Amino acid sequence: VVAQVQHLFEHEYPVIAEENPEVRAMMDSVSIDSIKANIEHLCSYHNRRFDGRFIWEVQDWLTSRYEYFGVDTVMLHDFKVHKEGFPEETADNILAVQWGTRTPEEFVVCGAHYDSWNDDGTDPDTIRSPGADDNASGVAGILETARILSNYTFDRTIIYGNWNAEEIGTT
Repeated sequence: VVAQVQHLFEHEYPVIAEENPEVRAMMDSVSIDSIKANIEHLCSYHNRRFDGRFIWEVQDWLTSRYEYFGVDTVMLHDFKVHKEGFPEETADNILAVQWGTRTPEEFVVCGAHYDSWNDDGTDPDTIRSPGADDNASGVAGILETARILSNYTFDRTIIYGNWNAEEIGTT
């Protein structure tokens, strides 16, 4: 029994017999200091709850990072949060798009959620939830990927996504 859905696009991948120097240069430009600084910055917010006041500052900061890297298009995907027990609100996913040159209609998506969660209280603005591993580390990885790859062009479009309201299952 096969559980995987058939792919929309079939690709043949080349056999790699030797290291690609361009890929090596990308790998060598990964900065542990940059990743650590991004994790520390994300954890500096009182919390990153989707329903708290701090999430807007986080969103602005993330958007500014992708713009600073020179990613082609940075946009917010606004959606309604429908979850029993929570007031109906809106939340925003952040989508930073690096357009492909040959087949821009084909996408590679790199994503991580930027909200964090702690339900130890009722007021989302007073709850402390720095979320280093929930999921500042994942977001820092996506930011570092965007920082490096935005210096190159690729055949396919790359979407760097940061999802919101993941903690309550709405992304």
